[in-house]
Amino acid sequence: MKILLLTAFVVMSFARCLAVEGQAFIATKSGENVKLGLVQICLYRRADFVAFIESNKSAGLADEDRMDSLATKASAAGDHNTALFWRTRAVATCHTFFNALPAPLRSTKTDADGKFKLQVPDGEDLIVFARAKRVVAAKDELYLWILPKEEWEEPLFLSNDNLAWFELKDLPEQLGSNQARMKRLGITPRE
Repeated sequence: MKILLLTAFVVMSFARCLAVEGQAFIATKSGENVKLGLVQICLYRRADFVAFIESNKSAGLADEDRMDSLATKASAAGDHNTALFWRTRAVATCHTFFNALPAPLRSTKTDADGKFKLQVPDGEDLIVFARAKRVVAAKDELYLWILPKEEWEEPLFLSNDNLAWFELKDLPEQLGSNQARMKRLGITPRE
């Protein structure tokens, strides 16, 4: 009897999931498509993700503002190498900020071709989150995707077209480059 109930529960759980397939890649200026393998694709409940952002963004913004200030001072003094260093650190702060995210509801990794398949609970308000890095000419390029469920297409491509932001200070303004997307995510603007 216990086995029958457990089997029924497992079948019902899987019956309410949808398979979402997609691919992570970056289109270069030369027109080449670079497939991003081993990218962790995470699924979060929107409420959990937004709560994390709201409760942690002040500390991240303080670090980023400090680096922006150092970059501005260096630039004003004509030290463009130091200014570039601090601007790069400010961008990296955004990616470091997400190291503290709680465990995702579900996750998977892309294969060598950048393809992935994720089982998604039906009827829930969800966000796909992913970030990647690649080295180009000895410089790190950092990529970040935050896509609410209403913006998913089949297949779900994570590419240049739907990158999120590069700096925490731009979080409210650049979630898809408009306030409407930020409001759909439920994130309040920076004051």
